[in-house]
Amino acid sequence: MPEPKVSVIMPVYNASAHLRECLDSVVAQTFEDIEIILVDDGSTDDSVSIIGEYSAKDPRVTLLQQPKSNAGAARNKGIDRACGSFLIFWDSDDIFNASAIELLLDRAEETGADIVVSGADQLDDETGKILPAPHYFVKGRTPKDTKTFNRTTNPDRILNFTTSVVWNKLFRRSFIMDNDIRFQEIRNGNDVFFTVTALCMADKISYVDKKLMTYRKCQKSSLVGTLTSAPLVPINAWRDTAESLQAKGIFPKVSFANKAIDSMVYLLRNLPSLNAFTEAVDYLKDGVLETLGLTDLDREDYIVKWHADFVEVLMTATPQTAFEWMYEFDYKHMASANSEILILKNDKKKLNKKIESSEQKIESLNDKVKQLEDDIADLNNDIDDLESDLEMSRKNESELKDLNSGLKKEISDIRGSVSFKIGRFFTFIPRKLKKLFKK
Repeated sequence: MPEPKVSVIMPVYNASAHLRECLDSVVAQTFEDIEIILVDDGSTDDSVSIIGEYSAKDPRVTLLQQPKSNAGAARNKGIDRACGSFLIFWDSDDIFNASAIELLLDRAEETGADIVVSGADQLDDETGKILPAPHYFVKGRTPKDTKTFNRTTNPDRILNFTTSVVWNKLFRRSFIMDNDIRFQEIRNGNDVFFTVTALCMADKISYVDKKLMTYRKCQKSSLVGTLTSAPLVPINAWRDTAESLQAKGIFPKVSFANKAIDSMVYLLRNLPSLNAFTEAVDYLKDGVLETLGLTDLDREDYIVKWHADFVEVLMTATPQTAFEWMYEFDYKHMASANSEILILKNDKKKLNKKIESSEQKIESLNDKVKQLEDDIADLNNDIDDLESDLEMSRKNESELKDLNSGLKKEISDIRGSVSFKIGRFFTFIPRKLKKLFKK
């Protein structure tokens, strides 16, 4: 069998609730020259049997199995098995646009890119609503007037135009293999090292400015549970990545620091207790903030300006103070947001009233226009009647002219007749006498 063009690698762990919906969107891709490598990570539900249903119907579907490890190990196993010229790493509970692979691949082949990135939406699993998620691809943080870029041409935003997730990106397999880029086999954040390293090493990065994936947003309770048991794992993922990039001499300090503090803020906000928060902050202060490039970043280099204040608090204050600072900031930010929402609601009410008034005026104008149209219609009818009368008059005038012409001819004929001339002769004397009597 010829090698497929694209290898879809998907870790699966107890994903039966959404696996069919996900796989339906994968097997229905408009670009069909793909292999679908599903790596079961020790599932205890019906995931394996569901995969069996699809592999029985579609020879492109392959099942690999491993004892329970993590998604990073499953993705590495998929890389070792993959044969495609390109790799894409999708998750087993997400949904994918039918043309996702086709559009990403077309862009890669057009530009020769090592990585192609796209936008995405989020699906709130509890409400079923699709939520906008512009942070997955921010076109404004890519160089203008060029189809490709890299760490050298976009040094301060190379990690900030997208997130560190792996599932909205297509990778050239030779680029991944030649640079020996692998996933960290850790509980969470395993794609940080892989994605950030790849973005920093790629010669050409391009993008498709469309939302090609719908990411199923995990419940916060699930995230809190993961962080409770291993709160330092995500921090170590960023620290390890920074150390690796520094060792390679490709560390984009400003971009990396901004990306790292984004992640640290997200982590600290979701830690379940003050004890966990304290453990994480103490760990960050013990050389990690410096490794991440945050201790000497200039204030103007921060994309989110209040992050500069928060880093200073982390470096100089106690974890308790940092905890209080963050939650006070969040409270003020929420209060400000609520105030803005109230202002917007009032503005909306005012705008609705203006719209209502305008609609009434428009309705009145429409009535006037309708009356004018009726008047114009009546005038047109009157004009039609006048034109009809005029046409009739013209017709009568023509008939009168014909009649007059006929009479004139008859008179002329009578006057020219012999009998008229004889009559005129015999009536000559009486006519003269008549004139004399009149005088």
